[in-house]
Amino acid sequence: MLQVVTRIGDVPWRLPFGGWLGESTKPDDVAFGPDGRYLFRNGLDLLCLSPAGRKLWSYRLPSIPSCATALDGSGDFLFGLRDGRIVAITPYGERAKDFAASRRGAITAVGAYGDGGIAGYSDGRLALLGTGASIAVNVMEKMPASPEAFAGVPGRLAIVDAHGGLALYDGNGKRRWLVDSGMTGSNAFLASDRIILTGLGRAASFSLDGTLLRAATITNAAAPALLAPSGLLFSAGDDWILGAYRFEGPLTIVSPPAPPACPADPNAIDTLGFGDMEGADEERQLSIIADIEKSLDSATIGRWEAGDRAVLEKIASGTASVLDEGAARRRFHLFSRPRIEACRTLGEIGSPASIGTLAEVALSGGDPAVRASALEAIGAIGLDPDAGAETALAMAGAGMRLDDEVAFALVDAIESLVFGSGLPPSAGALRSLFALAGPTYPNAVGTRARAALARFARGHVVD
Repeated sequence: MLQVVTRIGDVPWRLPFGGWLGESTKPDDVAFGPDGRYLFRNGLDLLCLSPAGRKLWSYRLPSIPSCATALDGSGDFLFGLRDGRIVAITPYGERAKDFAASRRGAITAVGAYGDGGIAGYSDGRLALLGTGASIAVNVMEKMPASPEAFAGVPGRLAIVDAHGGLALYDGNGKRRWLVDSGMTGSNAFLASDRIILTGLGRAASFSLDGTLLRAATITNAAAPALLAPSGLLFSAGDDWILGAYRFEGPLTIVSPPAPPACPADPNAIDTLGFGDMEGADEERQLSIIADIEKSLDSATIGRWEAGDRAVLEKIASGTASVLDEGAARRRFHLFSRPRIEACRTLGEIGSPASIGTLAEVALSGGDPAVRASALEAIGAIGLDPDAGAETALAMAGAGMRLDDEVAFALVDAIESLVFGSGLPPSAGALRSLFALAGPTYPNAVGTRARAALARFARGHVVD
């Protein structure tokens, strides 16, 4: 059973893995895509879920991986395989790049570097992975032992090897220094002024010249500790209790530029065979949405996802309908059903790339049921990398009085976004809640808004 837990302990959704895991009790590996999607691996088999927990696609690798999954600089999932190949799979479940097998030994780690990636081998050598399935070898000084973890940006790269060696490389591939970290099986994090390593029951931080700054030991740890930008270490114990430990002050984690968040493909409207969307009647639009839902239910949306989202965004925004002069007088409720269904399906797919369209729908002056559905979809996505949802939620509560249906959906969306993203509510979102809690709205709406404010206070998410 996969269970997603928010920062205050809520469980927004659960998903039984069923027969996908076979006799295993948990997946072998998990990775996160550029838009928050989950990728699970069990042996050769991959399963991708949306941030909302819907199955998007599955894929079978040609060989068992020999190291953990990572993202490259373009947002593809990288797999170092036991047969020596490196395979890149797109967020839509298609093989994007296939790097030829190497005779340099087993692949022990892969990671992002620039627009491409980097791989480490059991003999300590490093290989840069280009965007065109090319490999540049021996351009960087090799590590004394097999690399285990990478952290860096162009011009600065930290590498940890299997013997605990920690090295910092510059943009020319030259190793600036090498020290014994005393840690193996570590995760590496690069901050603006230090390098932090975390492992099973241990953590250490080093300056950018290799000097040990501090170290910590955590007793009864059941899994490697993870570092938060707040400087806290999170470690699961043998007693099933998750502990948080103050290790550093607030950190500025240096990360590679975020890869594109899987945008919708408007050109796919024609190539997917949906024909002329302009002027499509209500039943035709509902039929299109039903076909997309079938592919989502069967976890086969995969390579069609970008096009399907473009179609859904077009329907949700109302631009798939052509109104004559007579119909314009009925605009308030015209084509509400497909627009509501399109918003709901976009929320189930769960891509933050759809937030812009959903925000426009939520701020429109149209049918309250459509606006409420758009807000519910924003809440279902639960992520806001470009602050588009935050702005929309603040603006939605700042204008004229909302219909009760929209008001309830606005409160739900603010809560879902706050607890899903782990970020405090914005000042604008709080103003919206205070407005909804005021005398302008019915008691039921006010009670709901006040309950959300109380939850934020108890969850310590208000700055």
